[in-house]
Amino acid sequence: MHEPLRHAVAAIFCPVDELWLMLDEHQVHSRIPDLVLGRLNLDVLEQRIDGGWGRPLSQTELRALHSMRPDRGRSLRSVADHMRVGEARAREIMRGLLAEGFAERTQSGSYARRAPIRPLLDVVVSVEAKRSDLIDAFHQARAHAMFADRCVVAFDLGYLPRAESLLETYRHEGIGLLGLSAEDGDWVQVAKPARARGNGVLGRALAAERALARLLGAAVTRLPQTRLPGASRSSASPGEPVLLGPAAIAVAPLLRGLAPALSDPRPA
Repeated sequence: MHEPLRHAVAAIFCPVDELWLMLDEHQVHSRIPDLVLGRLNLDVLEQRIDGGWGRPLSQTELRALHSMRPDRGRSLRSVADHMRVGEARAREIMRGLLAEGFAERTQSGSYARRAPIRPLLDVVVSVEAKRSDLIDAFHQARAHAMFADRCVVAFDLGYLPRAESLLETYRHEGIGLLGLSAEDGDWVQVAKPARARGNGVLGRALAAERALARLLGAAVTRLPQTRLPGASRSSASPGEPVLLGPAAIAVAPLLRGLAPALSDPRPA
């Protein structure tokens, strides 16, 4: 179902004139959707690279940056509270952000932000693929709302009656249903996803930073679920990111050749 799924979600969610990034097994927090689509903001990427802020940030560093303003300083204690760490740990993290130019010290000794905090991905779509277990998939997709704007469950069209029996539950939570044919690759959008109500600013920002890391070719560590008995080996090796859209050729030069070769999965 993997390739038909890629083709279907690209056709549904990715207008051909926009720049989108497709990532499989993309871990955000402890959640690992089968597929994540993100609309890549090229202006933000250029700003990050040109300003020397190209390193992907951790969740704690994101909290630090989001706690600060560029026009007003904030005390270490206030930043530490926002980061949910002690002052000693906050001081250590801020030391790194200062050294790399993400933040600066004010004349009073407090901290101000220099780097932009607008996420590289301005829309995020998560896709959970299950052949027939639509109840388990529902709970997983609902959890993805902490970082995704829209959440979708893909399933085998042979189980369409089962999907229709759960249609009201899915619609109530705004989760989309996408049926795929195992025989010919055809697809049917049974329910369109609504904008997720639980989407958080930091959640999408973290999804974007993890996406940047993969664009830069960072090694993906073995995912937690692959350590469980009977876990699929395929989830241990996420594939390379895929860029969609006419502006895709502008990304690799921005990353100064650090990104791997990226392809377009749309049918010719």
